[in-house]
Amino acid sequence: QSLKNLQASSSLFYDVFQKYDSSNLLLNQATREVLSQELDIARLSETLAQVSGYGLTFKTLARPSPMAVPLLVERLREKLSTEQLSARLDRIIAGMEKAVTPEK
Repeated sequence: QSLKNLQASSSLFYDVFQKYDSSNLLLNQATREVLSQELDIARLSETLAQVSGYGLTFKTLARPSPMAVPLLVERLREKLSTEQLSARLDRIIAGMEKAVTPEK
């Protein structure tokens, strides 16, 4: 519980400094530290610059790819159903595995 309180307090301090003293040195330092340490902004910028030169290829898939699982989870969570989310996910994953596993 104390971690949540600390995060809430930090967020409140940040919001107050941002609104009333946006040139505060501590605020600027905190922003720089988050960008450099947490987001690794230099590496992110380098990667985005590299990726911007790539071409895009669009393909229609017969079934969702593994990269789509987080989106499916959100979509399934919002649908009304008597089936548990975990059961629906298990069913979807089993179907995906069956589709890519060669039969003997």
